[in-house]
Amino acid sequence: MIRELLDPENFVAAKFAWHQCIVRDPDLSLQAKAVAGFVLHDLNAREGCAWRGQEGMAEGLGIGVRQLRRLMDDLSRAGYLQIEVRRGRGRTNICRATLPLDRPSEPKHNRPPAAAEPVEMRSATSAQAGRNRTGSTRKPDLDGRQYLEDSIDKFARARRPVVPSKGLPPPFERSDIRLLVRHLGGEAAAVSYLDGSRWDDQEKCVICRTETGFTRLTAIAGDALNRLGVSICAPQKRARQIAA
Repeated sequence: MIRELLDPENFVAAKFAWHQCIVRDPDLSLQAKAVAGFVLHDLNAREGCAWRGQEGMAEGLGIGVRQLRRLMDDLSRAGYLQIEVRRGRGRTNICRATLPLDRPSEPKHNRPPAAAEPVEMRSATSAQAGRNRTGSTRKPDLDGRQYLEDSIDKFARARRPVVPSKGLPPPFERSDIRLLVRHLGGEAAAVSYLDGSRWDDQEKCVICRTETGFTRLTAIAGDALNRLGVSICAPQKRARQIAA
């Protein structure tokens, strides 16, 4: 039998093609194909062969050594293995993967000629038919989407979440003082520490609702309000003044 060794330049692809040929060979038993899979795992790309001992291979396959030899002989007779027997203690046989050159080629599936396959010919009119849509097939209106020419600021404002006013304290009655606090600490500071506070017009004093609000408002706008003649009072201090 004429056989050839695997291509060393493309050894990995060649050894998988070798294994596929063995798997598709109807003359080989399942056990022989299992032995070929074991050899496939051991094939060394640099040496082009495998040299695992027969005892270790038989143990890995769960068969006896004599049965392994018969199965490897089957692969050799079919032209898929070239076995070099080496005598001596500790010397294992060398197995080289080969392909029989005179093996029958695999039948190819005959596909019908291209002319037998129906080809849909679309005219210029039918190719543009998608533009004429009925009411049921009309595309959704996409005028609200963001185009490149739209400003990012406009797009952000349109999608900015609205903070619900439920549960928030009423805005501070002096809008000028609120604008000052908002300028120095932001809207969150005005809402958290100023809104809901009372205004004493006689003493020009902001009476905070909580001690935390008094502390934070003093730190944020105390100096600026003092320059305007406005003071900030804690709720406990104002309560003592009213009681007196």
